[in-house]
Amino acid sequence: MGLAGCPLINRIVNDANKVASPGGHITSKQAEILKSNLPVVQRRSALQNQVSRKEFVRDQDYLMKQWETNTGRTWPIGATPHHIIPLESGGANKWWNLMPTHGTLPNHSLPGIPGPHAAGGVLRTTIQQGRKALPPGTITDLRL
Repeated sequence: MGLAGCPLINRIVNDANKVASPGGHITSKQAEILKSNLPVVQRRSALQNQVSRKEFVRDQDYLMKQWETNTGRTWPIGATPHHIIPLESGGANKWWNLMPTHGTLPNHSLPGIPGPHAAGGVLRTTIQQGRKALPPGTITDLRL
């Protein structure tokens, strides 16, 4: 069975790992924590997203250190932190929802490899559809 029959979180992890920095792929431990902590996400309002973004900026260095401690790896030099489940879509500011990437913003793509936010990426076609299609408060079950 291909990824199409897998739970949404597995498809998100697979897409994100395509643009992970060397040594920065999402570990099986992270994927399990994601599944248990974010089985369902709720799209945030603009204000909620702004608050979460400020918290992330404030705590970014700490979260990267937590990622290192919990994965047993060193954060790759020059890599930027990327939320696996985006903040606007209900993602958490936790080490287990971060991965390092050298991909370019806004969608963390690498040359020839579209990021998970890029057109056709699993996030763009599910929990990050246009704001009119998925207004704040929209709930997505990642177990499906």
